Amino acid sequence: MLDSAAARAAPLEPTAGDTDAASREVAIRVRDLRFRYPGVAREALAGISLDVARGEFLGITGPSGAGKSTLCLCLKGLVPAGEFSGSIEVAGRTVGPASRLGDYLNSDTYRLSGGQKQRLAIADALILEPEILILDEPTSELDPIGKDEVFEVLERLRSERSITVIMVEHAAEQLAEMADRIVLMQDGLVVDQGPPDDLYRNPLLFHRPDAERSPQISQVLFQLMRAGLLTEDDLTAREELGVARLRTLLQRARVVQSA
Repeated sequence: MLDSAAARAAPLEPTAGDTDAASREVAIRVRDLRFRYPGVAREALAGISLDVARGEFLGITGPSGAGKSTLCLCLKGLVPAGEFSGSIEVAGRTVGPASRLGDYLNSDTYRLSGGQKQRLAIADALILEPEILILDEPTSELDPIGKDEVFEVLERLRSERSITVIMVEHAAEQLAEMADRIVLMQDGLVVDQGPPDDLYRNPLLFHRPDAERSPQISQVLFQLMRAGLLTEDDLTAREELGVARLRTLLQRARVVQSA
């Protein structure tokens, strides 16, 4: 699912604890956001606080049931029925539970396939030339070519104008290449966040059999670091840079063998 906020982002006053908030224009600000679906004991969102800078590409990942889609709905103003508290400001406007999902249920796109719906939703949103895009797994029903096309469009949009993108996505390789920052959610909470290179080196959250998947290149480099062949500073989640570091490692090995 995808939606957009086309209004211009207005600068918001920074609050204590905001990282770099004083030097950035904030497009989205979330404070202590909590949401519980009717008849469910556990909160879907359990106190989310988050700032998104104008022009930032924020990736959101995490296991199923972490609250990612619920967060997207709340950011769009499509707050489902349930217990809502906290505050959300998008492009300087307060977002709350006034809008409901029913506004979107009259669409006649049920005849389309999943992939066609994804493409139609993306095309519709881009026609509006929004300044904020909120995408909830937009590539989930697309083939590899379709996935690459989506990321290529987003990359082009970001190069042409300062569009803010929030994307829920499990495609770790693509997120690592495009996102300025990635948020990892579990059980309705933000458990870690940071630039891809920093986030994906966390051994407590990644690089375990039961952990969230990290990009393949970061998995390879992490194992080499564990073997003592690389330092932590050598770790990266970006494929091109990671391959270059592997080549450097191989060249060093050849030099040692020939010495």
